[in-house]
Amino acid sequence: MSDLAMNFSSISKTAFLKYHVSPPDPASLLDTTKCPYCWDTYHPLHPAIRIQPCNHVFGQSCLLTMVEAPDGNLCPLCRTLLFSTPDASLGRFVWVMETSILWLTDLRASIVSTSPGLWHVLCVLALVVSGNAIWTAEYMVSLYTPLRSRNASLSFDGMGQFHFKARILYMQFRALAQTRGIMVKGPSALDALMVMGLSIGMMVLAWCFGLHRTVKPRRDRITLLWVLVAALLTTHCTHLWTLGCCYLGLEPLWPAEATKDNHPVISTVMALVFGVEGG
Repeated sequence: MSDLAMNFSSISKTAFLKYHVSPPDPASLLDTTKCPYCWDTYHPLHPAIRIQPCNHVFGQSCLLTMVEAPDGNLCPLCRTLLFSTPDASLGRFVWVMETSILWLTDLRASIVSTSPGLWHVLCVLALVVSGNAIWTAEYMVSLYTPLRSRNASLSFDGMGQFHFKARILYMQFRALAQTRGIMVKGPSALDALMVMGLSIGMMVLAWCFGLHRTVKPRRDRITLLWVLVAALLTTHCTHLWTLGCCYLGLEPLWPAEATKDNHPVISTVMALVFGVEGG
């Protein structure tokens, strides 16, 4: 099986019909005017549709019938694999994941168009849960300040993704330290300080290696610094709460990292905001 066919073997039927069919070039229909599936001619009620990756052409209504057949994931002319079926274990996993992503994409578009206020609330919630102060600062800059309009070159240069990967590495280190008894499980002052220190380090790197050069007016630089501070405080409100409780000798009651990482509702919000577009 070719690499291209292998790529198509991992997509779902829904994704295939949505992204991998298209009207053919009229010049390519000069040699054939009939659908090879039903032998009816192409006309406005039976338009021609080209499928990928094999580039064969069928009638649109015939294609919808064809994919519902027992072997509908194979091209009837060349037997090229067009999409995976939910029957195979790996294929079913991919199918469920892609169906979820398509559903989240449609849901996000619906929320953005009908309830912008709700979308902003979900964004803020996801940013707080993500623990990524760079993403929070970028969101605040775009939504609440005119910095981008006055500084066209303002860019965070992928620092949010870098912070995200660094946080994953820290979470792996924390899990190892907890299994060896170096760190306690659950909220702790040490964990809060290390997570906040990571965010502060990422912000210093972002400022030193890009942000200060892309914002020229002194007033805008001061505004950006305040945004970074606000993003840090907003993102790490749970860790500030933990530090306060530990300082006062109280047990932190905030459902910290375990809830963030595992709760299905929070995971759905995270996927809704970040999982589809990657930050």
